[in-house]
Amino acid sequence: MISVIIMDFDVFMKIITTDFNLNKIFACPVKATFRYSCMEIPRKSDALFMIGGIPAVYEYADKEKFYAQPGDVLFLPKGARYTRFVSHTSDSSENIEYLINFQITDSMGNYIPLFDKIVKLSGYDENLKRIFQSVVACYRKSDIMGMKA
Repeated sequence: MISVIIMDFDVFMKIITTDFNLNKIFACPVKATFRYSCMEIPRKSDALFMIGGIPAVYEYADKEKFYAQPGDVLFLPKGARYTRFVSHTSDSSENIEYLINFQITDSMGNYIPLFDKIVKLSGYDENLKRIFQSVVACYRKSDIMGMKA
């Protein structure tokens, strides 16, 4: 499967021409809940998020909606305000999602904003799922070298 990254050209150029650092990395599996909100307190960091087996709807304060399907990999931007809804939850493994929070800064420590809204980076890809699982496992074991592999 070919993954497509939808990215503004200026953002892409900033990433490939800037010396950047990833800081404050936090990775974990997440059990999907019916509702999660960042409306009152916006996201504190950027994140990569892999949707589990249940579709989700993200609604912004202006009522604009973003739909995510199982296996989608999303970029959740720092400062975003949204509410996330899922139609149902279950105790099965389909309910497990993967979250990797991080901060991206330039070499001087200044935050690099990438997007201001949620962006779908990829659809379902078994290789990406294994990468997310590996990053979470390495984070849980405090295995920084394993995360770099």
